[in-house]
Amino acid sequence: MEQKKRRALCDLKIGESGHVYAVNATDQRMRRHIVDMGITPGTEIRSEERQQANAAFAQLAAAGNTYALNQLWEMNQGLLNQQAWKWYSQHPEQAQAAGLTPEDLQQEGFFAVKDAVARYDPERGAFSTCLAFAMQARIQKALLGGSC
Repeated sequence: MEQKKRRALCDLKIGESGHVYAVNATDQRMRRHIVDMGITPGTEIRSEERQQANAAFAQLAAAGNTYALNQLWEMNQGLLNQQAWKWYSQHPEQAQAAGLTPEDLQQEGFFAVKDAVARYDPERGAFSTCLAFAMQARIQKALLGGSC
């Protein structure tokens, strides 16, 4: 029997599903919250459920939970890196003129997560949509020489 490669939740693409192998949360309150959401070992999870997890983590991060903020960063790195690399490959001259490297744009992604947490309203749409707009704003801000 062939064993499937284990992947992190953030690696699931839209429409894919996988089974939870472990809940790796060092903060017991966060672990309990994740388990209360039904994310337990052996459970099948779909990428659509990532939006629910994003919403829950965003709410906790907005209340000051740094673990939740880091989880949002980890879960959404694929989206952030995709946006950063897409922009960088389409605008190399602008990036060079501003002294921006791909690594700089990846770091801006973390600040985009913080910005998105501050602005996120679940009634207005998905966290990932808010995050995508926040990342674009961070790129524009970095171009103008502002960071943080």
